Amino acid sequence: AQRECEALAAAQGQASEAAAAPGVDFGHLLELVRDFGADGLGGSEGDFLMEDMASQCQVFSMVDSPRGCEKDDEVVLLRDELEDSQMEVARLRAELAARDAHCLSFQVARLRAE
Repeated sequence: AQRECEALAAAQGQASEAAAAPGVDFGHLLELVRDFGADGLGGSEGDFLMEDMASQCQVFSMVDSPRGCEKDDEVVLLRDELEDSQMEVARLRAELAARDAHCLSFQVARLRAE
């Protein structure tokens, strides 16, 4: 049994040695880097100049447009109107409650008088 285990271990060792990479050819890797560029995507040093030009481009956004500002102003106005309306509703409810209490007190007084 031990001989079988030793034979199996030796066979696995030989198989792993055969499967291992023979060695890295750094010269070939350097050629690949030169072919594909420094960024690994086929770019060259000239591409870095393109990035500099891209940084000088003006970016347009709908938020920066006058329409976007008008919408913001409209939202503010609508929120103010909503707040005013809510305050008016609260005031009217208080007036109705006071009037109902006043009417109720007159009805109670009239019932007591009868």
